[in-house]
Amino acid sequence: MYLHLGENIIVPLKQIIGIFDIQCCKKSILVQEFTEKKQIKTSKMKKIKSLILTDEQIYLSPVSVMTLLKREKDIFREIT
Repeated sequence: MYLHLGENIIVPLKQIIGIFDIQCCKKSILVQEFTEKKQIKTSKMKKIKSLILTDEQIYLSPVSVMTLLKREKDIFREIT
């Protein structure tokens, strides 16, 4: 199963470690250190709203955290 992050980016759910509001992450030392070690995947977008941490990369998304979480819940509802 995959989660659509916006801007034609799709990520396997099993790779996602966390979804964070970008405003909360900008000054985080932990995120800065992780960013230095991992490649950030982004496209040309107007406003970044969330940061998605996976086991391979960091994605920046124009979609809000709440919308991404709703999409994830909707995926599991379709299965059951």
